[in-house]
Amino acid sequence: MPLMLQRPTPKSKPKQNTKYLKERLKLWADGEIDAIMKQCRQIQAHLDKKKKDRVMNHKKAFCRLMLQGRVQKALKYINDEEKLSSGVHNLTQAVIDELKKKHPEASPEHPEVMLEVKSELPDQVIYESIDADLIQKVAKDLDGAGGPTKISAHIFKHMICSRFHSTESDKLAQTVADLTKKLCTEQTPSSYLKEFVAGRLIPLDKEPGSIVPAIRPIGIGEVLRRIVAKAVTRILKLDIQMAAGSLQTCSGTESGIEAAIHGMKAVFEDEDCEAVLLIDAKNAFNSLNRKVALNNIRELCPSLHCFLQNCYQDSTDLYIVDEKGQLEIIKGEDG
Repeated sequence: MPLMLQRPTPKSKPKQNTKYLKERLKLWADGEIDAIMKQCRQIQAHLDKKKKDRVMNHKKAFCRLMLQGRVQKALKYINDEEKLSSGVHNLTQAVIDELKKKHPEASPEHPEVMLEVKSELPDQVIYESIDADLIQKVAKDLDGAGGPTKISAHIFKHMICSRFHSTESDKLAQTVADLTKKLCTEQTPSSYLKEFVAGRLIPLDKEPGSIVPAIRPIGIGEVLRRIVAKAVTRILKLDIQMAAGSLQTCSGTESGIEAAIHGMKAVFEDEDCEAVLLIDAKNAFNSLNRKVALNNIRELCPSLHCFLQNCYQDSTDLYIVDEKGQLEIIKGEDG
């Protein structure tokens, strides 16, 4: 039956499908089974070549974007059907052990770096601008792979912004907006948010070909969490910019990173400059103490504190699947 119903091309029309089905039925009646097999093999060979070319193009795009530092764009090429072998480690035991080292147990907080909390929490009215329209706008701008459920941004975009299911999509968007406001205004038990904050761990290869695995761990969170977080940062953009200051180039400052690069280039090319010192902290992001960060955020940016407290009050489950298909969970306790 599959031989008879093989479509001539992936996008063939019903008229074309009917034409080749009639031909194959005639060949079948005449006993020309080899002719049917030959035709189907040629179709399959053509399909395989297209898939191979597509995978190769994805590999090239992934490597190019990673070299440019555009990690978020690169991650959209990692999906369920085609695992990129170039740029991503196979999940051997050595790689898993290295991932565990990069996600250490929570370090004790040092009181001397914790700010005294004096700021008052804002009135909840500031979160009323989080509505279905905002959620739909945020969802339209999202891209990339999904978290542990592997539900991609494309699927969420279709569910929340679909014109074919306008009423249901609007209701879903409003439900997500209500969830977002709740996370910004009420303390929620961590057990209720375990799946919401979980992530899928991808071990990128920093030095292909090296004997000792050189790993850059990338966590891919659930798309729902990313939508909620984007909505929160949009309405609190000015508060975040004021709290972060001008030295934080990723806090909403337009072209901040580009400005920093050009600024460093200008300093280095100055005649009075003899050297520029670049300091790279080892495993910096995963070594950030959560309790200290949450305490200081409460003082520096009180409007963002409740949302971050709900997301980072407990350890985060990071899912990985080894080469044998066994699921393993690494606890992200800091960072």
